[in-house]
Amino acid sequence: MVSFKIGDNTVSKQITLEQLTAGLDKVKDKKKIDRITQIFNQYNTNTNGSSLDTLDLDEQVALMNDLHRADGDGKGEDFDGKISRRGLKKAGLAGEYRAYKDFIEAYQRAVADDVNTYELSFVDDTFDGTPFTETKAVQEGETMTVEHLYNNLSGQTEKSATTVTDEVGAFSTDPKGRLLRQTIDNVTIQYRGYTSDAKNAKPGIVIVSEQGVDERLTLKLQDDGTYLDEANNSHYRLDRSGIPQEFIVDDKNRITAEIWGDNQFDYTYDGENVEPATVTVNKDAENEAVYTRENDLYTSMNGDTKEYFTFDANQRSFTKTEAPEPETPPEPPVVKQTRPRNQKYIRMTPGWKNQHVKPDEALTAQLNAMSKADEVLTELVNRNEQFKDTNLNREQLLSDLIKNNPSVFDKQGVIYTDARWNRLDFPKDLSAYKTE
Repeated sequence: MVSFKIGDNTVSKQITLEQLTAGLDKVKDKKKIDRITQIFNQYNTNTNGSSLDTLDLDEQVALMNDLHRADGDGKGEDFDGKISRRGLKKAGLAGEYRAYKDFIEAYQRAVADDVNTYELSFVDDTFDGTPFTETKAVQEGETMTVEHLYNNLSGQTEKSATTVTDEVGAFSTDPKGRLLRQTIDNVTIQYRGYTSDAKNAKPGIVIVSEQGVDERLTLKLQDDGTYLDEANNSHYRLDRSGIPQEFIVDDKNRITAEIWGDNQFDYTYDGENVEPATVTVNKDAENEAVYTRENDLYTSMNGDTKEYFTFDANQRSFTKTEAPEPETPPEPPVVKQTRPRNQKYIRMTPGWKNQHVKPDEALTAQLNAMSKADEVLTELVNRNEQFKDTNLNREQLLSDLIKNNPSVFDKQGVIYTDARWNRLDFPKDLSAYKTE
């Protein structure tokens, strides 16, 4: 019986068609290159981006699972590493025998020169009467071991988990990249019932157990994305590594204590306010910082110096900023008076006499709504098309406006309640007030 031998079960992290056909003559070895390309294309199902001309690890495992199945007798027995025409046919594999033979010879030659390889192991079993193969692809390193687990059920290879083990512990993820479990310092955390297939989906239930301890911590996902231990009503959130971190809330559901990153945060509140009145940050016993809310900023003492910070409540971070400008007290409201009845005649400034504005009802109402002469001056200048965009000595112009209109303004420029707007004087020619 004609057969070829699989040899060892070593696969590469990735392998290209160029590697497989290296050393072959494009003319003399054209048929062999075509046969190798045939099997390559058959298993090259991921053709996105850089994977177009590359068999990735998953595709290589699918190939080796198929050849493993062709190696057996269909009953999960008699695996001797030899592949025959009959075995390929019995396994229902597409592609001619010689193509598989040429491919596997080229493949094993290419993998032998690779330093980034995985060792495969196969466990054959049945599920509800259907035979399947559980395949492990393991890469051993000096400080880390990476293991990919696949199930080959009815000839379809599906990755079920990836486990990484290092000096700290181990963690397993599903094909979507979501955590299935992790073990750190004899503590095992399991993640179940994810809310979606997305990589950043949240697990519905998190179970924490410790070796040698009977009690388990079971946390359930809440609507706000946090987790609740219903046994004692304690609250948790998952950090970036998926490890539950407890936080404490008061009777108004405001956080009063939590671990965030490497720091312990403690909060106090005033009355019903939801913004913390103080935030105390402890990295360790000797590194404590206290931030106190002042209006929209937080302050903290650096020796004798008060420093100001903004607080990002989502990132739990303080950013140093400039001290706020001192507030200017508001001006007292202007109190209008009535015109005195014993007014004296004045000597008007040259160019002002008989320069009545004669405002209509609309302008009169607008002027009555004002309080001081500088408001009136702005309106009158803006109505002068010739001089409104000219540099004017406004200080002198305002002084003359007040002086020449004693029936409208008092000496401080406050408008009388019974101002006589029909006697308002303001010259059209403002040339005398022009400045450089």
